[in-house]
Amino acid sequence: MRFFDLHCDTPHELYCNNALLDENDGHVSLNKASCLSRYAQVMAIWTPKKLDDEKGFTNFHKVMDYLNVELDRLRDRVHICRQGEDVVEAWNREQVAAFLAVEDARLLNNDITRLKVLYGRGVRFLTLCWGGSSCIGGSHDTADGLTPFGELVVQCCFELGIIPDLSHASDATAAQVLGMAREAGKPVIATHSNSRAVYNHTRNLTDEQFCAIRDLGGIVGISFCPPHLTNTKEAPATVETLLRHIDHYLDLGGEYTVAMGGDLDGIGTPPEGIRDISDVPAIEAAMVEHGYHRELIDNILWRNAHNFVCNHLQ
Repeated sequence: MRFFDLHCDTPHELYCNNALLDENDGHVSLNKASCLSRYAQVMAIWTPKKLDDEKGFTNFHKVMDYLNVELDRLRDRVHICRQGEDVVEAWNREQVAAFLAVEDARLLNNDITRLKVLYGRGVRFLTLCWGGSSCIGGSHDTADGLTPFGELVVQCCFELGIIPDLSHASDATAAQVLGMAREAGKPVIATHSNSRAVYNHTRNLTDEQFCAIRDLGGIVGISFCPPHLTNTKEAPATVETLLRHIDHYLDLGGEYTVAMGGDLDGIGTPPEGIRDISDVPAIEAAMVEHGYHRELIDNILWRNAHNFVCNHLQ
């Protein structure tokens, strides 16, 4: 089967644990993904909360350097992608297609030239916020919107070819970014965000936000994070819980918008029935049993994300 995932935090876990990309104890490794005939993964480098903005930028380079050593060692198995067409090349060679992202743009620390540095190192997706308020703007746990610097970052993302990611953004930040995207005629995405109508959590998207992303030609990845799926104090998250969020997005006309963004290696314990990347076939089986037709399953599991990068990363 094919699988295109929009978000994992594996690079930081590898760096912190001096671990290997092909075999490790985390959620994502090449060996665990060997059940997938074609696999693409957006790999995010994030800034731990304990680090200030400046140290976050230094940390990015340390993690990136470590990851590059792994990617070079495994170059016969992994292809780093900077354009959408690179996925086609990777899959034709039966390689894993890897894209790079940064989660929490505060590491720019009010220096817009750093955005070009990230782009030069291969970053093509930028999660603007993570928690609290920063030089970029407000996250989901605040009422703050974009700062003037945050507005500049979004505008420069559009110009450079970096895709802004609304996951973790406050409603005010999301509204501003969506407005800028409409004006620029550019898409935005939410790499790992579930539906607030299904479970009322500030990390989740409102119907209005989902539809705005849809109308701009963006995509939204379903996260495996249990606290964003359901009230885990009342019942555990399961694969069926994932499907409830997908169902709602489909009811909003999301057949070509919904994708997967598991947030593996960033969520602690995944939902019941999912141990790691090797259990993606169980999600596919649940979709079949749920009654999704083959084309829809392929859209969600890989085609929507594949089409997006081919159309918008050039």
